[in-house]
Amino acid sequence: MFYSELFDTRIRYTGLVFAKEVSGAVGGGFTPLISTLLVQWSGDASWPVSVYMMVTALAAFWCAYLARDILDVGQRNVTTATKRDALVGVRQVMDDTGDHAR
Repeated sequence: MFYSELFDTRIRYTGLVFAKEVSGAVGGGFTPLISTLLVQWSGDASWPVSVYMMVTALAAFWCAYLARDILDVGQRNVTTATKRDALVGVRQVMDDTGDHAR
């Protein structure tokens, strides 16, 4: 439910896939390089890598917090007509597929 309401229906699949793939490439792709450079910079100490991971986690929490606010705004914009239109569409699909269990 969270992901489905982040993007408009026209771009939902593209938005989710783009966000997932780009974040995986950037976040996961550069993390070993950054971690190695931090360990070399600190003289074989691992604490800079821990700080880097904490900053990365805080950035993820901050983005989730901002997305929640966007989600709340989107919920307020749903009108009764939109809900009714969605139900009509579901009923039409059920009729077309022969599923008459109501």
